[in-house]
Amino acid sequence: MFYYFTSFLTPGTIFHYDFSEQDPTPKVFREITVEGFQAHLYETEQVFVTSKDGTKIPMFLVHRKGMKHDASHPVLMYGYGGFNIALTPSFSVSRVVFMQHLGGVFALVNLRGGGYVLSEQPYE
Repeated sequence: MFYYFTSFLTPGTIFHYDFSEQDPTPKVFREITVEGFQAHLYETEQVFVTSKDGTKIPMFLVHRKGMKHDASHPVLMYGYGGFNIALTPSFSVSRVVFMQHLGGVFALVNLRGGGYVLSEQPYE
C-alpha cells in the first residue's frame, strides 16, 4: 500500500507499507524537498476564535517559532466554508516565501459549512 502525507510544513512524502512483511513498517518511497526551507524553524498551531454569535471557529496559524501573537507581522489569511468542503493542511512554496522573507503568518480559517464541527443544530 502507498499513502501520501503533506502538511503546512511538509512538502510531501509517499510512504510504502508492505503487509506481507513479518513486522511491517512504513518506508519512505519518495520525498519532496524544497531547497533552503528548514521546517524545524516554523510551527503550526490550532487556535479557536469566537464568532459574533459565540461559536468557536477553528483556525490554523503557521509561522516562525517563537513569534509573538501581535499586530507586528503581516498575515495572509484564507478561509472557505460551504457545501461541507473542508480545507485541509497543505504545503505551498509561496506561503514559505511569505513567511521566510516577509516574516509573515499564514492563517487558514476553517469557516462554518466545511464540516469541521459536528453540531445537532444546522447553521442558518
